[in-house]
Amino acid sequence: MAESQDLQKEYADVQGRGNVERFEVGDLVLLNAKTLPTNAVSAVFKTKLRPRFIGPFKVVAKKGLAYTLNLPKKMRTHPVFYVGLLKPYQDPAQVSVEALAPSVRLKAQQQIKLTLQLSNLTLKVDDPVLKGTRCLEPVHPTVHLFGIFRQAGV
Repeated sequence: MAESQDLQKEYADVQGRGNVERFEVGDLVLLNAKTLPTNAVSAVFKTKLRPRFIGPFKVVAKKGLAYTLNLPKKMRTHPVFYVGLLKPYQDPAQVSVEALAPSVRLKAQQQIKLTLQLSNLTLKVDDPVLKGTRCLEPVHPTVHLFGIFRQAGV
């Protein structure tokens, strides 16, 4: 019996428990709304789509991995939740801009030379295009053809 318990403990230790963050009394946390009844979430947040996390709520007490939150009376649900359903709250006013900016690797940047031939006129436009990375806005060359035609006399 002891051998099987030890073996089960080894398997459980390898797999892990997921989110086992520790919170202190007075911390602000977000609550996973996946397991909450719909009426509890809609009583607090009047939105068309159901949010994934709701809050922030203040931690009132903790016992082991269970945390008691200061929930509004309108939610009408039990205020004790497992730590796996909680996420630390970060005040949006304190989040740095560097943390939000996407990281772009300049090594992936390549120069593409686009050559447009319009009758006797040749126009070269250097356009940096990032390959292998995701950009928020695609980068395209800006070519004003009407001005080119006027200069060429067409």
